[in-house]
Amino acid sequence: MSSPTLVVIDVQNGFVNARTEHALPMISRLLDFWESRDWPIVFSRFHNQAGSGYEKWIHWTRLRADDEVALHSSVAQRATTIIDKDGYTVFTSAGREALGVESGDVLVICGIATDSCVLKTAVDAFEAEVEPVVAIDACATHGGEDAHAAGILIIERFIGRGQVLSTDDVIGRFGSANGHRGG
Repeated sequence: MSSPTLVVIDVQNGFVNARTEHALPMISRLLDFWESRDWPIVFSRFHNQAGSGYEKWIHWTRLRADDEVALHSSVAQRATTIIDKDGYTVFTSAGREALGVESGDVLVICGIATDSCVLKTAVDAFEAEVEPVVAIDACATHGGEDAHAAGILIIERFIGRGQVLSTDDVIGRFGSANGHRGG
């Protein structure tokens, strides 16, 4: 089994605010852990295109300006592999190539927003036979605590409660040199 890949979802200036910044220290812990083992890390960056469904049906036009789209300073210097996307999931054709994961591999997911991009990426990994593990305390949503709780509920129903772990539990699970599952 290959080393688990860490995916840091949309930690961008336009998404980091008082409702989401509490997840940044946990994301940093995961990055430290992955970097110390030289395991793969992939970042995603969302772009809200003019005329998108976000604009047409949700009436949301943010994350178009360069300063909003930019990765937040807490992660920007660490991002070497970036998936640019205009939808919820990192499982685009370019994203799949950047991830380099295959059936049976493990994807550890953290970032913003629990109830949308984290959820969709976790479900898409599950459906691609890539084991999704969500580091839930390293996730947040700008939609507030109710949206975050709803996201957790749906993620657990879609991929399994045992796939939703704390950062400490993720580090404990993958603490072996090879990243293989214990037990």
